[in-house]
Amino acid sequence: MRSIRTDPWEWERAQARAAYRRRALWWVDLPFVAGLLLLGAVAYSTVRAGLGTPSAWADTFLIMLLMPAIVVALLAIVVAVGLVYLLSRLLGWLPGRTHPARSWLVRVAKGAGRASDVASRLVIGPAAAAAAFRSGWRRIWNSRREGWDT
Repeated sequence: MRSIRTDPWEWERAQARAAYRRRALWWVDLPFVAGLLLLGAVAYSTVRAGLGTPSAWADTFLIMLLMPAIVVALLAIVVAVGLVYLLSRLLGWLPGRTHPARSWLVRVAKGAGRASDVASRLVIGPAAAAAAFRSGWRRIWNSRREGWDT
């Protein structure tokens, strides 16, 4: 691999990547680390000053960590309740509107049933006749062979 970027697009790409990394550092990494340090300092100073036990603070921070999950779960419940309401309204409206389509689908189903009956007769009838012929032929053939052995 070469160490010098010779094409202009490679240089522009490297600059864009470096700018992205700097933005990620300032907008993501630094606030995250600062928040962690601040929370740690607050927790350490309050426990050191005797304002609660480490167990109480652990419970408090656990609740803080669970809050986003609770909010997302509540949003999902609200969406589910809304969908149930819309579905109930739709089910109240649909039966009257779908009667023409239902009658057409019943006719199609009956026609498909008749067509499948005809197709099965065309396939099963000759196959059954051939199987009966083979069975009879085997019976005749085996009875004649048994007579030859004696």
